[in-house]
Amino acid sequence: MKHLNKLFLLIFVLAFAIGCSKSSDPSPAATIVGKWKASTIKGSATVLGQTQSISEAIDATFEFKADNTFTGTGTINALDTDVVNNTSVSGKYTFSGSEVTMTYTDPSTKKETVETYKVTISGSTMTWNINLDAYKKLVANDPSAALALAFISALDLNITLQKQ
Repeated sequence: MKHLNKLFLLIFVLAFAIGCSKSSDPSPAATIVGKWKASTIKGSATVLGQTQSISEAIDATFEFKADNTFTGTGTINALDTDVVNNTSVSGKYTFSGSEVTMTYTDPSTKKETVETYKVTISGSTMTWNINLDAYKKLVANDPSAALALAFISALDLNITLQKQ
C-alpha cells in the first residue's frame, strides 16, 4: 500500500508539472528584415506656440537585409516643403529593442547622417516615431535647420511602412 501511495503521488506531481509547464518556444522577436514601403508622415509640430498637424506623402521603399545593411529609394516631400525626388541611399543599420538607427552618406551633402527612430511593429505594419530631441540630433550639422528649430517647441511624427 505504501508503494501504491508513492506511485499515485509521483503520477500526480508529474501530471501537475506537465500541465503547468510554460512553452519552451519563445515568441519570435520582431524583425525589420525585408522590404518596407513608406507612404505617409503624420503627426504634429508646435511652432511659435501654434500646434500644426502634419500629413505628408512619401513614396519610398526601404530594404533591410540580415547583414545589417539597408537601401532606401524614393521621393519624400520633406518637412520644409522641399521635395526630394528619386533619392537613393544605402548604409548600415542597427535594430535593438524598439529603436532602429540608420547610418548613411547623405547624397546631397556628402556627409554622414545618422537617423534614429522608435519602432513599433504590428503584423505587416511598421511605424517609426521621431520626436523633437531625435530630430535635433538628425539636423545637428545643418545650419539652416538650426534656425528653424529655434521656433519649434514640440514635434511628434509617425512614418508608416507596410511590409512588401
